[in-house]
Amino acid sequence: MQAKLAQVSRLPSLPTVAVQVVQAFSDPDVGVQEIAQILRSDPAITGKILQAANSSRFATGRQISDIHRALMILGKKVVSSLALSFSLAEASMNNGPHVEYFKSFWLQSFVQGLTCELLAESEPSISNGEAFTVGLLASVGRLAMLKGMTEEYIPCIDAAHELGLPIHEVETERLPYTSTDVSATLLSQWKLPEYCTTAVQLQHTPASAMSEVFAEQDSRMPHIVAVAVAVGEYFAGGQRGLALARLYEMMEQLLERPASGVDALLEEVRERLEENASLFEIDLAQLGTPMELLADAMQQLSFLAATSIIEEHPQQRAPSELLEENGRLRKRVAELTRQSSIDPLTSVFNRAYFSRRIGEEIAVASIQSESIGLLVADVDRFKQVNDTYGHLMGDAVLREVAQALQNSIRGNDFVARFGGEEFVILVRSTGLEGMAALGERLRESVARTKVQFDGQTVSVTISIGGALGHPADRPQRFEDNLFASADAALYAAKNAGRNRVIIGPFELSGDNNGEATSPELRRRRGDAPSSTTPAVEV
Repeated sequence: MQAKLAQVSRLPSLPTVAVQVVQAFSDPDVGVQEIAQILRSDPAITGKILQAANSSRFATGRQISDIHRALMILGKKVVSSLALSFSLAEASMNNGPHVEYFKSFWLQSFVQGLTCELLAESEPSISNGEAFTVGLLASVGRLAMLKGMTEEYIPCIDAAHELGLPIHEVETERLPYTSTDVSATLLSQWKLPEYCTTAVQLQHTPASAMSEVFAEQDSRMPHIVAVAVAVGEYFAGGQRGLALARLYEMMEQLLERPASGVDALLEEVRERLEENASLFEIDLAQLGTPMELLADAMQQLSFLAATSIIEEHPQQRAPSELLEENGRLRKRVAELTRQSSIDPLTSVFNRAYFSRRIGEEIAVASIQSESIGLLVADVDRFKQVNDTYGHLMGDAVLREVAQALQNSIRGNDFVARFGGEEFVILVRSTGLEGMAALGERLRESVARTKVQFDGQTVSVTISIGGALGHPADRPQRFEDNLFASADAALYAAKNAGRNRVIIGPFELSGDNNGEATSPELRRRRGDAPSSTTPAVEV
């Protein structure tokens, strides 16, 4: 194994100038003049360093026109980290069939560098330039493996995405060594300080074990790198959910800061990334919006916590490898999912998650020219149940109704509690008949349910209104119009005697300003369906 590792680590992952700069990085015997001479041998890198030195990133207040002057003003480690950044960006440029893998690597590496730099600002014993460099190089082994063993390594990346596993776990299973092994070997060969190499080696260590490292290493560099790797995975990797869970855990255990600080950290990293994107050839098109990244992470967390939150679909349980890192991580995954996605009373998705998810589903349906439908279900005479039997019985009713709905939907649909006694079901790829059949199945399932609490038994029914549309045909305010149409059908079902399903027409309704009317406002007004298109009543 060591022989193979040595062979891979000798692959040309970085240009010669970058390797020389890295080797001189922490050598106290190498002076500013020698580094300037190394950099002058590559005019392209020198030019980019001067451009960076005069940018708002450093705001020195003076014009820097010579690499020696840049070294004197910014310092040896800062200039060396800039040279390494530009070299690594150049080494990541690939116009072949695997270009997206290289672009993803560079984005993730740069995010790691920025995060380390940001966190080092609160650590007097760690220089910003050194922290940036270590974060930048923490995953350099991936670049070596992408270049040197492409046919073996790319299937590992693909498998990690398909199986929902961290890349280092797939590497451990399929390869004789991991990219982390290669990264640590390269840093050792380039003669970076041992504490930097150790930090790279420990980057995937569980937070519970990492908390003991500070005393042993007398440096927080391993903590900073571990957090930075998780941030890099959140922004540019395939396991955002797990990365977010680790970040919340490490924020408390490693950085000794409130978990609420994760959001602020991610926001500041994003701001720095956007500020430096053009200078360091970062393709921001790879980066989703903050809401898109969070929605993706929450969807993954929902899957990870499925065994402990929604037991109705055991076939969807996550691979045990993802949840066995340590007990606290699993608890954090479940906690995050409950807080952000799951209604605590009914254990189905909550309104916040539904609001994030429906936009994504509409976008997919539009691209694929598919229909998308919405069912709105409301418990009949729920106030009467509360007034007669008490609110605890009302809570029991909501739990049983939610589970009856959850057990009756199709595999690619999902149900959420929208508020009070109202539930919503998002339906993909179906027609009016399919919508009506699903609605009737949901209605019957609830009608058969007997709710027992404190020695009493009650039966309840639901009324369901639905609407179906094609977002590709009606892209403007599709979500608002879909809601308004389904809600109007629900009103019609209530008005027709309750305990029934009506699939109404898709309406392009609006107020005086041409904007779609919210379901709550329509219901307060008592609006009935305005379209003359016949509704489907079951």
